[in-house]
Amino acid sequence: MTDKIKNDSTENSADDIIIFSQLLQTAQSSGLPLPRGLVEISETIDDLKAAEWAKTIAKRMTEGRSLGESAADIPGMDKVLSMLISIPGGAGLSDVLTAYGRHLVVFRSIAEKMKTAVFYPFIVVWLAVIDLCVMNMMLFPTLEEAFSTKQVSFPIVMYLLYFFNFRTWPVSLIVPTLIFDIAILATKTLFFTPFARMHETFFGRILGLRKFAEIEEIGRFLGLLAIFLQAGQTLPQSIRLAARHSALTTNAANYCDLADAVENGATPADCFDKFGLLGEIVAGFHSLNRNDRLLEKIKSTSGNYLAAADRYREKVEIWGTIGGLLLVGFVVGILCIAFFSPYFKLVVSQ
Repeated sequence: MTDKIKNDSTENSADDIIIFSQLLQTAQSSGLPLPRGLVEISETIDDLKAAEWAKTIAKRMTEGRSLGESAADIPGMDKVLSMLISIPGGAGLSDVLTAYGRHLVVFRSIAEKMKTAVFYPFIVVWLAVIDLCVMNMMLFPTLEEAFSTKQVSFPIVMYLLYFFNFRTWPVSLIVPTLIFDIAILATKTLFFTPFARMHETFFGRILGLRKFAEIEEIGRFLGLLAIFLQAGQTLPQSIRLAARHSALTTNAANYCDLADAVENGATPADCFDKFGLLGEIVAGFHSLNRNDRLLEKIKSTSGNYLAAADRYREKVEIWGTIGGLLLVGFVVGILCIAFFSPYFKLVVSQ
């Protein structure tokens, strides 16, 4: 079964999910038939997506479907939210839905902080691109005319950077192409790459995001594992569901192997030896008499990984700032050389 876990994670606003969870809980406690309560309450909120989910569920329930069946396969609806509602007894677990909303808010915050850390180098690189284009459109053509009038060859810096002039090719294409490529990669990483895949990009590797991704991924997985256990799923089922819905990129097969091992009766010691941290969860599941104690342990471990990911994010932010400052110094140096070197050569040639 190792190859059967696929990633069903979907991108949804944490606010949409929290509002829908509150809407569902309010409708259940309103005393009205649930379909009617969902429709009436959805008409009082501004969140269009949550209201649309509620109305779709209400319509399906009036057709004779159960709540779990009505929540399945709604276009655009968060997969984990749909799964939690579909679990027998899960719809009444307001704590489970609230916990999932908090889970999304926490990890959305980490994603936003990490993108902020990447933003500074992105700005610096694009400033370098703008400066390079300005030099090629305004400074270098003026200098080229002056050098042609005096019949003096270009200085080295113009051969390196003046790509608007075909005579300087291919030497003048090397440095500008490198700067343009870095700027494009930074843009793609920041605006067009899902957060869970950011560490796989070239820019992500430069910033050392893979280690951050591994730490954050474990914390995200443990958070969802606790939520599915809280909703009444078995440990193997919870492991598979958490792996399927956690946007995993580095440990999905390992989690699936663990679920198979637990289901096949592996001892906690075997699981610990093979799976490390995940084995500790299995050991806790077997040794703790109360599931809520295990849940607290998993939530605490998830919080520890969250804190570690945030500390690593701070390191990335510091190194990104240092890298950005070094890049600024490099760009300023090039600008100074590009501006003063040709004038100095013109003065010497007179």
